[in-house]
This record gives sequence, structure tokens and C-alpha cells, in this order.
Amino acid sequence: QGTLAFVRGVGYAPPNLSHFSSVDYWNAGQGAAASPMQSTPQSGWLGRWTDTRGGANLFQSATIGNQVPIMMRGMSTSSLLIPLVPAALLGATDADLNERWVSSALRSIAASPTGTGVLGDTIARRTVRALDAATGVATVWNNAITGTPIGRQLLMAANLINAGVGTRVVSVGFDGFDTHASQAVTHQNLLRDLDTALAGFLQRLDPAYTNRVTIMTFSEFGRRGAANDSNGTDHGTSSVAMVLGQNVAGGLYGEDPGLVNLDSSGNPGVTVDFRRMYATMLSGWLASDAVQVLGAAHEPLPLFGAAPGDVVTPGAPVGLVTSSVVTTSSSSPP
Repeated sequence: QGTLAFVRGVGYAPPNLSHFSSVDYWNAGQGAAASPMQSTPQSGWLGRWTDTRGGANLFQSATIGNQVPIMMRGMSTSSLLIPLVPAALLGATDADLNERWVSSALRSIAASPTGTGVLGDTIARRTVRALDAATGVATVWNNAITGTPIGRQLLMAANLINAGVGTRVVSVGFDGFDTHASQAVTHQNLLRDLDTALAGFLQRLDPAYTNRVTIMTFSEFGRRGAANDSNGTDHGTSSVAMVLGQNVAGGLYGEDPGLVNLDSSGNPGVTVDFRRMYATMLSGWLASDAVQVLGAAHEPLPLFGAAPGDVVTPGAPVGLVTSSVVTTSSSSPP
């Protein structure tokens, strides 16, 4: 349909083939050469984007899973964490009488000054804010309980967007691509699950949002070209990313690094710095200052054939970011 783009040769130089370090670089939006990291980064590129918008909207940034990745954490704001089952989020369902009692009691306590000073009042306000968030995403689990993990996450993401609460970015994760052994069968099955999950997401998405959603995949690194002794491949350097959406100009982007000019370890080179993809999403889709978020200018890629759809309530295009999807998985929760 012409709405799927492949960005080839994506990565950074010099490469770091550690899952932990490379995930940090991708999450933070910083490269190894420009900004060596001695410790875990304090903020991520989408978290800093959220900082520029303020935290008034509880739902503008959401992570579906068990932990908010650094990518979605800012210096002053953080992504809303939506667990995979509603029972893990107090206030998301009123099916249990005890939960209703607890939720009602907490709201009553927070309705007036606690008498415990600034700290107590702050905790009370945040408690109500958390309960409001849970109530606002109560429909996220509708018809999204069964299926593969990535399929459930993407159905939840579609439900969240359809809820019209002003969500702008959603993060989901899909692991299992660290194929050191039996790669051929494993990789084929994973891509089948991804394909099915994406199809389910697009089918579930309300038509009103079809031209206002873009999906971008990324992974911390690619795979080495040569097979190892276990019929798999080891950690590589450059990878392939996919960008999918009604307004995406489908096709091939970036120079194919090929399998001829390999480095001393047998890895293909990097032809597209991953921050160019981030800059493309920030400036081309989220209408934001990419330099402010990334700390430097990176030339965008011409990935979009049209601007986001006409603005209707809740008003803004949505960027859906999936981590660790294309070629390998993160050792830390994606």
C-alpha cells in the first residue's frame, strides 16, 4: 500500500555491542562518540520531549508494560505506566468491591488538606492523580487480554488512542530477537507475530486516527552477517528500522551497508545515525524542536509524504514507538 518505509544501516559509531550500553544510547538519544556514558542516562529523548510540553495531560505519554524505559522519562515529567492486566492498576476497574472501597477512601482523604503539611498534601494530590489516570485508561484492556504479548500491547495502544484522552506517544516492547542460536526459525516466527500484531493494531484503530498515527521500530543493534556455530548470529552494528503509517512515504531509505566492506569483526557499517530518525519523528510528525530535545542538529529523513491529518479533538497526531522489534532484543525491559 506504499505506507511502509525501511531505514537501512541505522546505528551509531563507534558501536558498542553491549545490550546495556547500547540500549542506554538509543534511549537517551545520544551517540557513543559524541557523549560517552559512564552511567545510566538521567532522561530519554521522548521524556525530554514531554518536558517541553509540561505535565498537565496525564495521558500524553504512555508506556504499556512492566516498567517505564529511560526513553520515556524526562527530567521533570515521566510516562504513564499501564500494566498488561487491569488488576495491577488500582482504580482501573470497579469490579471488585474492596477496590471500590479503597479508591473511594483515598479520594475522600485527599479531598481536603491532610493536616500533615506540604508532604502529606502532595502525596494526597498525587494519589488522586494516579486514580484519575487509572480511570481514564479503563477501556485500554477491552478485548486485549489474549494473544501474543506484542499483539496484546498493540491492541491496548489502539484502545488508548481510540479513547481520545490526548495521547501523543506510546511505547511498547517486543523481545526475543537476540538470536545467537537457531535464528532462521526463531526470526521467522517473531516476524510473523509482529506482522499479525501490527495488522491487529491497524484494524482496531479508529478510522479517525488512521492518518494521524505513525509507528516506528528500533533496536539497540543489528546482527553480524556471518552465522556462528549454533546456526545463529552474534551482536552486530547497523540495523534496519521500520516506519509505518498512512502518511509515510513507503520505500527504502538510507544506504544499504552491504556485506562487502565489513569491519575487522565482520560487521557492516553504519550509514544512518539513529538520531536522524528521532529528528524526523520530532520535527516531521510531532511538530517539535528536535534540536532542543536532542541537543544537536540532525538532518531529518524524508519519510513523510503528508503532514498529520486534520486536527480534531483531542487534537494532536500520535507517535507510536516500539522498541527492540526488528533485529534484536534488549536485556533490560523494553
